[in-house]
Amino acid sequence: MIYAFITWVVANLKHPIILIIYAGAVSGGFVEIELVGAYLFLLIYTLLFSIPSLIFSCLVVYIPAWLPIKPIYKYLLWILIALAIPSLNLFTLKLLDSGFFKEFDFVVVTPASGAVLLAILFRYKAFMNFIAEPAETSIGND
Repeated sequence: MIYAFITWVVANLKHPIILIIYAGAVSGGFVEIELVGAYLFLLIYTLLFSIPSLIFSCLVVYIPAWLPIKPIYKYLLWILIALAIPSLNLFTLKLLDSGFFKEFDFVVVTPASGAVLLAILFRYKAFMNFIAEPAETSIGND
């Protein structure tokens, strides 16, 4: 679970930057905002609203690790699973809230998925170390 937690933190550190760049690209130019304040606000926002993603990640990270396939296929499967988690997170938040997330489907999921992909690519070696642990000790010592 340590692997999933650290990857979640790395993705959340990248998410506000990607969100600011994405907002600039969608609006047709650079958005003039105070970047440090916007980054801190978005960081708190993404940490808070991505808690379901952390829970989902901790629950499913062992699926590719336990499958009897080559390590590279485990890694590719983990990428596919992890890229689905932001959509699942948004779906969960929509179930809990009646209107706030109604208009933001694509705008919210796209930067989050980009941050997840970058975090997983950045943590390739950590994933390979995670799956290399013996199955008996990976739950208790992770």
